[in-house]
Amino acid sequence: MIDDGRPAVIFACKSEGTTEVEPSMADVIGQPINVGLIEVTENTSDGKSKMRNGLRWLLYKLEQRHRKPSYYDSGWD
Repeated sequence: MIDDGRPAVIFACKSEGTTEVEPSMADVIGQPINVGLIEVTENTSDGKSKMRNGLRWLLYKLEQRHRKPSYYDSGWD
């Protein structure tokens, strides 16, 4: 999660060709703002599973954040 509570993840998509950003560099970029890295590929069932699980996690966290009552909804006005 980003420091202000917004969920985020970096997907490092593996490819047979050259990569634009190395996964290790993406991890270095994400660490200071507390963003996780998931290395995925469409070439294996494990890589596809990581894609699905990463997206599920992100959607779950977004839903949690959306459902969380705000200070103004608590009746403490």
